[in-house]
Amino acid sequence: MISENSDDYIELYNHTNEPVSLSSYRLSDSPKFSKSTALETNVQINPGSYYVIYCGDYTSFDGNKTYVDMGLNRYGEEIYIFNEDGVVIDSAEYTSSANGYTCGRDINSDTSL
Repeated sequence: MISENSDDYIELYNHTNEPVSLSSYRLSDSPKFSKSTALETNVQINPGSYYVIYCGDYTSFDGNKTYVDMGLNRYGEEIYIFNEDGVVIDSAEYTSSANGYTCGRDINSDTSL
């Protein structure tokens, strides 16, 4: 969700036929690996499944989701996923959105949201 007054979330989808472990991946709103945050080491996304990452104010974090220390810019930006070698393996760019609305990409299209 992209909002100044709401919590932010990023949803990952595993479109492969194999489980994907998040243990070696990092997430950032910067193209610089040094600014990225490690994802949960014990999380595996099963084929055809989604996983939600919380990116909001830590004081309202309930502990039932993965938390990363970054917020989403309500006016748009790009989100990056890095592998353990610091190589961007996926990214998605979004544009501004009204409060309470989400955006996402079609798994059958490019990285545009």
